[in-house]
Amino acid sequence: MLRVQTPTDGAKNAAVEVIVSDTKDLPWTTVVDLLKLKSPNPKRVRIDEIYYAISDKVEVQIAWHHPDGDRHELMPLAGRGRFCFAATQPSAPTGDHSGNIEIRTIGLQPGQLVYLMFDMTKQ
Repeated sequence: MLRVQTPTDGAKNAAVEVIVSDTKDLPWTTVVDLLKLKSPNPKRVRIDEIYYAISDKVEVQIAWHHPDGDRHELMPLAGRGRFCFAATQPSAPTGDHSGNIEIRTIGLQPGQLVYLMFDMTKQ
């Protein structure tokens, strides 16, 4: 089961919560769709932080999916924690944050869980 919620969708910031449970691996799946974010519709977003809790032996890969179809993989996550992008400043090529955010899982089995919370700034 994949559940994506947007608990915060303001003028400048958005937060998207992603829960994946009781399923096998997800292929690349859009979890942040820029067209679904509300006023104002951003042309791009910047990921500020990701909070995560991922079952043992499971990896989540995160990527930008650009409008031209290119996918730029940002990072793999595993375990539990918080990743602050401001400290490392990873971004899409040439600093272009346009496009949706996608994830895929590796090693996920029924009974395991993936929890992600993306804190973002609209641009």
